[in-house]
Amino acid sequence: MPIFENITVESKQKWQGKEIKFDEDASPAAWEHYKQWYSETFNNYNVCSPSLFLFDRDKEVYFPTIADKNNRLYALPTKTKPLTDEDGNEYFQAVERLSGDTDFNFNEKHYPCFELHLNDEPNENLRREYLSKLDKCKKMHHSLLNFSLMQTMGNMQGFKGKICDDRLDRFIYYLGKFYNETDKCKRRTTDIISYSSETNRDILMDYLNQFASLSDYFKKIYFIDDAEFIEKLRLHGQENKKLDNSEKVRTYIDLAHCFWEKKDFYFSKKEYLTIGSYFSDGGETYTHEELTYKLTNDLGIINQKEINIIIEKCINRGFMIRCTNDAYTR
Repeated sequence: MPIFENITVESKQKWQGKEIKFDEDASPAAWEHYKQWYSETFNNYNVCSPSLFLFDRDKEVYFPTIADKNNRLYALPTKTKPLTDEDGNEYFQAVERLSGDTDFNFNEKHYPCFELHLNDEPNENLRREYLSKLDKCKKMHHSLLNFSLMQTMGNMQGFKGKICDDRLDRFIYYLGKFYNETDKCKRRTTDIISYSSETNRDILMDYLNQFASLSDYFKKIYFIDDAEFIEKLRLHGQENKKLDNSEKVRTYIDLAHCFWEKKDFYFSKKEYLTIGSYFSDGGETYTHEELTYKLTNDLGIINQKEINIIIEKCINRGFMIRCTNDAYTR
């Protein structure tokens, strides 16, 4: 079974034998992650064989295109077939397509603002604690736990970036408004649909209507099935149009950390639950060799590197502690 490792994704990556720049959340490395976790949900899209192409507003969508600017990979519907122009070049008409999105944004634009508000925190202990947490958020920005798939047609990414200031809590608030409107005709007038171009609104409506509710969307896109957490995130987005003081920023940081922890548990739950069961009676101690043997038998892992990754993750998660250089206990 594949072992989930939350790697940091770099911009320059190999594609078709060439090293080119990608948007990290739509890069080959990100798509290796999407292939594993989204193939079943989006079995009507070519999730396992994404395409590289750019959009020419005067013509069509061509592929593959390697440009000087950052590139993006997209998954097209399986029913979509390429056309051929008079020069023999393959191209697509503008179609629905999935691509990556960065969930919580802690980039060079947002990080300094959050840092500024935290530096205004009068409580020194809180200030130090959350500046440290903010630094961890910055390191998480281009990591797999902070990437998810999103529909491109209908400009949800543009809506999240501009109207929601690239904040997941604000995006979930508006998405909740869409799903809370049970009349499908009235759904078409909600903010997230109205932001789309007229020609793409029906496409976005059809896409979002595939999910039964906000909870269903959250479960299938973010792999989190926790109604209380979803409501906390939605409510924070509703009540805080701006993050303009230390308290709001601290809450937002806590929401981000909780979000990543819940996603991580979903991706790694078999590993966590397996190794956690070894200590169910309390007081057990295992050497590294003994854990390697048990994990090989229980999870079928034969790669020592992956076993070491699991052990370190379980230590960080608190499932066990290192009691000596070569022994572990609860």
